[in-house]
Amino acid sequence: MQVLGSRYETADHYPAKSRFIGFIQCWRHGHCPRSRHRCACSTGWHTHSGHSLVIVTQGTITGYDAHDPDCKPHIYVLGMGFVDAGGDHVHLLRNEGDVVARTIAVQLIPAAAARWIDVADPGNCHF
Repeated sequence: MQVLGSRYETADHYPAKSRFIGFIQCWRHGHCPRSRHRCACSTGWHTHSGHSLVIVTQGTITGYDAHDPDCKPHIYVLGMGFVDAGGDHVHLLRNEGDVVARTIAVQLIPAAAARWIDVADPGNCHF
């Protein structure tokens, strides 16, 4: 997965115990030789310190949950969205199509906490 572009916006006027982060990502199916995400074509297994609202604005994104022994895909197309609870919700997102996919996400992250936490492959999905 190659993240073609990201834009992060923060709002510093929120209470000191939390922070708001909004970002836009553009994903392209294919190999990404240099990315902070494990590839090919995915975000790698990860979680977040807080809740995220993700909306697909172009293409299709497929999500997989680490706790699902059957590795059932959750498919999100243009206009669909989902909520990621963060914390112990370990997941992976992939662009399995042959066109660019774009997402917009809004995250509520505790102050001074990491936005993104890489997690070891749980071994339930074989791709």
